[in-house]
Amino acid sequence: MENTRRQDKEKTFLVVLPVYNEETDLSKNFPVVHRFLDEHFDQLHWEVIIAEQASTDHTLEIAQKLSQNYPRTSCIHLDEKGRGGALREAWTGSDADVVSYMDIDLSSRLEFFPKLMYVLQGGADIAVGSRLSKGSKVHDRTLVRKFSSWAFKFFLKTLFRIRFDDAQCGFKAIRRDVFLKIAPLIKSNGWVFDTELLVIAQKARFSIAVVPIEWFDDQKSSVRIIRYALEGFTAGLRLFITRPWKSITK
Repeated sequence: MENTRRQDKEKTFLVVLPVYNEETDLSKNFPVVHRFLDEHFDQLHWEVIIAEQASTDHTLEIAQKLSQNYPRTSCIHLDEKGRGGALREAWTGSDADVVSYMDIDLSSRLEFFPKLMYVLQGGADIAVGSRLSKGSKVHDRTLVRKFSSWAFKFFLKTLFRIRFDDAQCGFKAIRRDVFLKIAPLIKSNGWVFDTELLVIAQKARFSIAVVPIEWFDDQKSSVRIIRYALEGFTAGLRLFITRPWKSITK
């Protein structure tokens, strides 16, 4: 990772790209992401971490090569698959003021990424991209995925009266100091990491801003809806019973 001296008051941010068996998307889309950040955040100090998780293809080799060839870029390898574990490792180890992530398939249009930063600058603790809120646009999403998203949203609203629409959208940013308060209470290192993060954050009275986005559903996605739905419902019930947010002092 490039070591760039910065002024004490200058805000810094980290973008994490969690990847698992995504050699094609990583090779094709990483240059697009890096160029976008360079063009739109040229006056800010930003860094990218490619967080590779036990891939069985050439993703790790590609990530390592990209980290050598692009400035402000580094790569970490995890021995176990799990988006949550990748984010926990990268975000905890960073010294950035703001930490974020996006999916490397670029299902969400990059033009919406600066909006996450804007709402954080406006005072929010967490910025969440949403495919379900008013003003969002979603393309090529199957009826099964639409129903599963609606059902999970209904489940969370019933248990926690959540004010955010889309817990699982792969497009988020959070103040790192806030994340460090919540991280020890998050049990999952997998798909429901995001859900635990947002539920605990809301219940601990951190502010969450929802940003409607345009989303192109990836038909190649390996998400197993039934298994992940069970994980989500199990995590939700555990949070409802244990109420871990009560231990947070702001």
